[in-house]
Amino acid sequence: MSTRQQRRAEAAHRLVTSRVGTPDWDKYRTFCMKGPTLLLQSGTMQTIAFCESRDDKGAQLWIGDVAEVMGDRQLAKTARTAPLPKYLALSRDAIEAATWLRSYAMAARAEARSEAK
Repeated sequence: MSTRQQRRAEAAHRLVTSRVGTPDWDKYRTFCMKGPTLLLQSGTMQTIAFCESRDDKGAQLWIGDVAEVMGDRQLAKTARTAPLPKYLALSRDAIEAATWLRSYAMAARAEARSEAK
């Protein structure tokens, strides 16, 4: 039996690995690096709205991956309709999911740099 963090780590690894080398990788990686801070400073609903409003596919992929790591494909709807205690828990979970994505994006970047040498 795996823990919630182990399941999130596995999902984040799978998602980030699938994005490496794609045309949107650079923009996606940028959101992976800045996303946890954006969630923390702006809040979950504002971050979702920001990512969905952009023409930038990297932002849309990133917020979709955060939702997938959390196991909530309807993240925007859930965040909009959640009562405050549930919204706060949802925000904490979104930050944790985004942190896993950032960790694997950093690892993929370091791996790419070492292969280039």
